[in-house]
Amino acid sequence: MTFIQFDTQSPYYQQMLALRHQELRKPLGLDLYKQDLSSEPNYWHFGLVRAHQLIACVMIVPVDKKMVILKQMAVCANEQGQGLGLALIGHLEGHLFNRNIETIELSARVSALGFYQKIGYQIQGSPYIDVGIEHQLMTKTAIQPLT
Repeated sequence: MTFIQFDTQSPYYQQMLALRHQELRKPLGLDLYKQDLSSEPNYWHFGLVRAHQLIACVMIVPVDKKMVILKQMAVCANEQGQGLGLALIGHLEGHLFNRNIETIELSARVSALGFYQKIGYQIQGSPYIDVGIEHQLMTKTAIQPLT
């Protein structure tokens, strides 16, 4: 398994769209391909690849030189429960540390709060509804290098 960064011209981006659609939007009755994706070339795209297949992905939206927003993390359904989300976040945080990023913000589905809390993310504010389900703003500061 390999941690990679890729852009929207990469074949991995098409795999990322399919994974995000299948795991994040389709279960909610939504179609990722009907969303405005025009800003995605400005985002940073990361994933875990095994045998040329993207098995986990995440997007980062740069806010400024010290802060980013983590968006749409997804793991293939048949790969879930094997620590890939944790591995992806670990590699990502190491990468962001090397870029001198100090703060990560994300909008977590309430069902994923425990995962993010265990790895140091803090709840901010009150829950809210996004794409029809409850979410919670979370942040992590003092990003550490990958160990």
